[in-house]
Amino acid sequence: MKKGFILVETIVVITFLATSLLIIYSSFNGILVNEKRRMYYDDPIYLYRTYYILDLLQSNNVFNYIEDTLADNDADNYPLLLEVSCNNTAVFEPGSDAQILCESIVNTKYLEVEHIYFTYYDLGPLTACKNSTGETCDRNESLRGLSTNAVNYLNTLTGTGDGYRIIIEFLNQKGLAKKYFYASLDVPLGGNGS
Repeated sequence: MKKGFILVETIVVITFLATSLLIIYSSFNGILVNEKRRMYYDDPIYLYRTYYILDLLQSNNVFNYIEDTLADNDADNYPLLLEVSCNNTAVFEPGSDAQILCESIVNTKYLEVEHIYFTYYDLGPLTACKNSTGETCDRNESLRGLSTNAVNYLNTLTGTGDGYRIIIEFLNQKGLAKKYFYASLDVPLGGNGS
Protein backbone atom coordinates (compact mmCIF):
# COMPACT_ATOMS: atom_id res chain seq x y z
CA MET A 1 0.00 0.00 0.00
CA LYS A 2 2.86 2.37 0.88
CA LYS A 3 4.70 1.67 -2.39
CA GLY A 4 1.60 2.54 -4.44
CA PHE A 5 1.18 5.81 -2.53
CA ILE A 6 4.83 6.77 -3.13
CA LEU A 7 4.44 5.99 -6.85
CA VAL A 8 1.31 8.16 -7.16
CA GLU A 9 2.95 10.93 -5.16
CA THR A 10 6.04 10.81 -7.42
CA ILE A 11 3.89 10.98 -10.57
CA VAL A 12 1.95 13.97 -9.19
CA VAL A 13 5.16 15.82 -8.27
CA ILE A 14 6.76 15.12 -11.67
CA THR A 15 3.60 16.32 -13.45
CA PHE A 16 3.51 19.48 -11.34
CA LEU A 17 7.22 20.21 -12.00
CA ALA A 18 6.88 19.53 -15.75
CA THR A 19 3.87 21.85 -16.00
CA SER A 20 5.66 24.56 -14.03
CA LEU A 21 8.76 24.29 -16.20
CA LEU A 22 6.67 24.53 -19.40
CA ILE A 23 4.95 27.67 -18.12
CA ILE A 24 8.26 29.23 -17.09
CA TYR A 25 9.85 28.31 -20.44
CA SER A 26 7.01 29.83 -22.49
CA SER A 27 7.13 33.04 -20.43
CA PHE A 28 10.91 33.25 -20.66
CA ASN A 29 10.82 32.58 -24.40
CA GLY A 30 8.38 35.48 -24.87
CA ILE A 31 10.65 37.75 -22.84
CA LEU A 32 13.64 36.79 -25.01
CA VAL A 33 11.72 37.50 -28.23
CA ASN A 34 10.60 40.90 -26.92
CA GLU A 35 14.12 41.71 -25.76
CA LYS A 36 15.53 40.90 -29.19
CA ARG A 37 12.88 43.12 -30.77
CA ARG A 38 13.64 45.90 -28.31
CA MET A 39 17.33 45.59 -29.03
CA TYR A 40 16.99 45.87 -32.83
CA TYR A 41 13.97 48.19 -33.08
CA ASP A 42 13.97 51.85 -32.05
CA ASP A 43 17.12 51.71 -29.95
CA PRO A 44 17.90 55.21 -28.58
CA ILE A 45 21.23 55.36 -30.43
CA TYR A 46 19.54 54.67 -33.76
CA LEU A 47 16.68 57.05 -32.97
CA TYR A 48 19.25 59.80 -32.45
CA ARG A 49 20.93 58.93 -35.75
CA THR A 50 17.54 58.96 -37.46
CA TYR A 51 16.84 62.43 -36.07
CA TYR A 52 20.23 63.62 -37.31
CA ILE A 53 19.53 62.35 -40.84
CA LEU A 54 15.99 63.75 -40.78
CA ASP A 55 17.43 67.14 -39.82
CA LEU A 56 19.85 66.97 -42.77
CA LEU A 57 17.05 66.06 -45.17
CA GLN A 58 14.81 68.76 -43.73
CA SER A 59 17.46 71.40 -44.35
CA ASN A 60 17.49 70.31 -48.01
CA ASN A 61 13.72 70.58 -48.52
CA VAL A 62 13.09 66.86 -48.75
CA PHE A 63 9.60 67.53 -47.42
CA ASN A 64 8.49 69.18 -50.65
CA TYR A 65 9.62 66.07 -52.51
CA ILE A 66 7.84 63.80 -50.03
CA GLU A 67 4.57 65.68 -50.25
CA ASP A 68 4.73 65.86 -54.04
CA THR A 69 5.51 62.17 -54.38
CA LEU A 70 3.33 60.65 -51.67
CA ALA A 71 0.35 63.00 -51.71
CA ASP A 72 -0.10 64.07 -55.33
CA ASN A 73 -0.22 60.75 -57.15
CA ASP A 74 -2.98 58.80 -58.81
CA ALA A 75 -5.00 56.98 -56.13
CA ASP A 76 -4.52 53.55 -57.72
CA ASN A 77 -0.83 54.05 -58.31
CA TYR A 78 0.49 56.02 -55.37
CA PRO A 79 3.55 54.68 -53.59
CA LEU A 80 3.07 53.46 -50.05
CA LEU A 81 6.76 53.52 -49.25
CA LEU A 82 9.24 56.00 -50.71
CA GLU A 83 12.99 55.36 -50.63
CA VAL A 84 15.23 58.43 -50.61
CA SER A 85 18.92 58.40 -51.41
CA CYS A 86 21.62 61.02 -51.65
CA ASN A 87 21.63 60.56 -55.44
CA ASN A 88 18.01 61.69 -55.72
CA THR A 89 18.15 64.79 -57.94
CA ALA A 90 14.70 65.94 -56.76
CA VAL A 91 16.16 66.41 -53.29
CA PHE A 92 19.82 67.21 -53.88
CA GLU A 93 21.46 69.06 -56.73
CA PRO A 94 24.11 66.81 -58.27
CA GLY A 95 27.56 67.74 -57.01
CA SER A 96 26.23 70.23 -54.49
CA ASP A 97 27.65 70.59 -51.01
CA ALA A 98 24.42 69.17 -49.60
CA GLN A 99 24.71 66.01 -51.72
CA ILE A 100 28.34 65.54 -50.73
CA LEU A 101 27.44 66.03 -47.08
CA CYS A 102 24.57 63.55 -47.39
CA GLU A 103 26.83 60.94 -48.98
CA SER A 104 29.51 61.44 -46.36
CA ILE A 105 26.96 61.06 -43.55
CA VAL A 106 25.12 58.10 -45.02
CA ASN A 107 28.27 56.26 -46.04
CA THR A 108 30.14 56.79 -42.80
CA LYS A 109 30.81 53.71 -40.73
CA TYR A 110 29.47 55.53 -37.66
CA LEU A 111 25.92 55.91 -38.94
CA GLU A 112 25.71 52.61 -40.84
CA VAL A 113 22.71 53.69 -42.97
CA GLU A 114 21.45 51.04 -45.37
CA HIS A 115 18.10 52.52 -46.52
CA ILE A 116 16.04 55.64 -45.85
CA TYR A 117 12.27 55.35 -46.33
CA PHE A 118 9.35 57.73 -45.98
CA THR A 119 5.79 56.57 -45.64
CA TYR A 120 2.48 57.76 -44.24
CA TYR A 121 2.30 58.01 -40.46
CA ASP A 122 -0.73 55.74 -40.52
CA LEU A 123 0.65 52.44 -41.77
CA GLY A 124 -2.82 50.96 -42.26
CA PRO A 125 -2.71 51.29 -46.07
CA LEU A 126 0.77 49.79 -46.19
CA THR A 127 0.04 46.80 -44.00
CA ALA A 128 -3.44 46.23 -45.43
CA CYS A 129 -2.28 47.17 -48.93
CA LYS A 130 -5.65 48.08 -50.43
CA ASN A 131 -6.18 50.09 -53.56
CA SER A 132 -8.88 52.71 -54.13
CA THR A 133 -11.47 50.14 -55.23
CA GLY A 134 -11.05 48.25 -51.96
CA GLU A 135 -9.43 45.20 -53.51
CA THR A 136 -6.48 43.78 -51.69
CA CYS A 137 -3.35 44.34 -53.71
CA ASP A 138 -0.33 42.11 -53.82
CA ARG A 139 1.46 42.93 -50.59
CA ASN A 140 4.77 41.73 -51.96
CA GLU A 141 4.48 44.30 -54.73
CA SER A 142 3.93 47.21 -52.34
CA LEU A 143 6.77 46.06 -50.12
CA ARG A 144 9.03 45.09 -53.01
CA GLY A 145 12.70 45.43 -52.23
CA LEU A 146 12.27 45.28 -48.46
CA SER A 147 14.01 42.64 -46.42
CA THR A 148 12.06 40.31 -44.17
CA ASN A 149 13.50 42.17 -41.18
CA ALA A 150 12.17 45.47 -42.51
CA VAL A 151 8.69 44.02 -43.09
CA ASN A 152 8.71 42.60 -39.56
CA TYR A 153 9.65 46.03 -38.23
CA LEU A 154 6.83 47.70 -40.19
CA ASN A 155 4.40 45.25 -38.61
CA THR A 156 5.42 46.45 -35.13
CA LEU A 157 4.70 50.13 -35.85
CA THR A 158 1.37 51.57 -34.79
CA GLY A 159 -0.31 54.93 -34.95
CA THR A 160 -3.03 56.71 -36.83
CA GLY A 161 -3.32 60.26 -37.99
CA ASP A 162 -2.04 62.57 -40.67
CA GLY A 163 1.53 63.14 -41.65
CA TYR A 164 4.47 61.03 -42.57
CA ARG A 165 7.21 59.06 -40.89
CA ILE A 166 10.83 58.35 -41.68
CA ILE A 167 12.08 54.79 -41.32
CA ILE A 168 15.78 54.06 -41.49
CA GLU A 169 17.38 50.68 -41.82
CA PHE A 170 20.87 50.52 -40.32
CA LEU A 171 23.34 47.76 -41.09
CA ASN A 172 25.93 46.81 -38.50
CA GLN A 173 28.40 44.49 -40.14
CA LYS A 174 31.33 42.96 -38.35
CA GLY A 175 33.14 40.46 -40.52
CA LEU A 176 30.53 38.21 -42.08
CA ALA A 177 27.94 38.85 -39.36
CA LYS A 178 25.22 41.32 -40.38
CA LYS A 179 22.73 42.82 -37.95
CA TYR A 180 19.96 45.16 -39.05
CA PHE A 181 18.60 47.84 -36.76
CA TYR A 182 15.53 50.00 -37.41
CA ALA A 183 14.30 53.34 -36.17
CA SER A 184 11.42 55.60 -37.16
CA LEU A 185 10.34 59.11 -36.31
CA ASP A 186 7.32 61.24 -36.98
CA VAL A 187 8.04 63.71 -39.79
CA PRO A 188 6.73 67.15 -38.76
CA LEU A 189 4.65 68.02 -41.82
CA GLY A 190 1.17 67.32 -43.11
CA GLY A 191 -0.37 67.16 -39.64
CA ASN A 192 0.86 66.15 -36.25
CA GLY A 193 0.94 62.40 -36.85
CA SER A 194 -0.28 61.57 -33.37
